[in-house]
Amino acid sequence: FDTLRFLTADETAPQIQSSAISPINDYVSITFNEGVYNTDDGSGAIEVDDLTYAFNANGGNCESISLISLTNSSGDGLGGGETTIHAVISLSAAPSGVETINFSPVDNSSIYDAAGNSMDNDQVSDDVTLLASALLISTDLADSNIYVDLGFSVGIYGNAYQSLPAYLAGFESSIESNGGTATTITMTSLTNLEDIALVGGEDSVRIHMSFNELPSGVETITFSPTTDFSVYSVSGVPIPSGE
Repeated sequence: FDTLRFLTADETAPQIQSSAISPINDYVSITFNEGVYNTDDGSGAIEVDDLTYAFNANGGNCESISLISLTNSSGDGLGGGETTIHAVISLSAAPSGVETINFSPVDNSSIYDAAGNSMDNDQVSDDVTLLASALLISTDLADSNIYVDLGFSVGIYGNAYQSLPAYLAGFESSIESNGGTATTITMTSLTNLEDIALVGGEDSVRIHMSFNELPSGVETITFSPTTDFSVYSVSGVPIPSGE
């Protein structure tokens, strides 16, 4: 007698298995139980528009996030069939460590497996909590307008490994003249509050500055990290440029 073998069609929808935040809050890693695609013929990489997210500030300092791109676990573009992707995010401000985010398909025709089964849009990744960074908690402008002191919730560094002090180019400044005489600002140096060079880990820093004209008293100035990866907390978490 011949042996008959029956093949069972894959009719099981793909599922989200797990999720995790990166050590520096720049992406959420999402793992599926099988390779995923954005078409029902098992081809094409999923795209940003195929995912939606729910963000909850939970009273924290970071009020919103943006989904920037999707990559594979090596940081390269997706090709289709990945079981793990990185949802690259940008934060509006330094997180307090209580803010949460989760991801899900936009609808029932956004994400598929190789057999063409669609992921239900009620598939939701576990909430992941953003890691706390250094919060800017105080600013103190000198009466002479020659420096401003910035106070942070924890010590800061110029890299994630606590081997580099915060540095001047890691900050940027802007000025609103509001009809006043000063229209440009130049940051000249960065020190501790005793005007000594930084060694790293300071929770307060002093930005020395000059203006093209003597300020009238109506101008306003702002300071922020130059990029999302210019200034880091003592735990190695970067301070977003929106802080």
